[in-house]
Amino acid sequence: MFSKKINSLFYMVMILALLPLSAFASDTDQFIGIGVTLDEAKDKGVYIDYVFENSPAEKAGLMFKDQILAVDGRSTQDKKLKEVLKWVRGPQGASVDLTIGRANSTLNFKIVRDVVTVNCFMKGNLNLNFSGTVNNGSLWGIIGSQHVNWFVNSGLVRGTYKDEQVSLNMEQWGTSEFKVHGWIHNTYVTWTGYNHYMNYYQSCIF
Repeated sequence: MFSKKINSLFYMVMILALLPLSAFASDTDQFIGIGVTLDEAKDKGVYIDYVFENSPAEKAGLMFKDQILAVDGRSTQDKKLKEVLKWVRGPQGASVDLTIGRANSTLNFKIVRDVVTVNCFMKGNLNLNFSGTVNNGSLWGIIGSQHVNWFVNSGLVRGTYKDEQVSLNMEQWGTSEFKVHGWIHNTYVTWTGYNHYMNYYQSCIF
């Protein structure tokens, strides 16, 4: 499991440095890229936030928290995350040269972009019913192919999904609208429901 925690020193943004290709199975997605997600911090610039298994990045030896110093010879200093992301992305079969800062070393990598298959922890249609109140209630239904039955107490939603603990927050607005939000693995979700029901398509959470 990969868990991303909120830190006030970090911008709350995590971007997949991959181009969507297809969603070919219920619990997987496919992308083209080197197989990393990127994030940025005020004190260290753009860095690698996650490396996918069996991806070109993992095979090349890139690691979590590696700082991206340059992409194809272009310095990332003072560059925004979205701009660096555009440099890292590209078509299948095209290579990208990365200059990486790791500890006290500077390393160079040439990586060929390829198809990356991502195993999704949560993905698919979300159909949930809510009964009771945010102080004492329940949230139940189907997410993807999984049935869930979560308990709500004092504005906190607790339960399991695929045998893992899920902890979210719930707020009730007026008499008909309610919102569930919080971190699931690497993704901050916000689901809004009306009249005790919510329906969404949840994209891949890995």
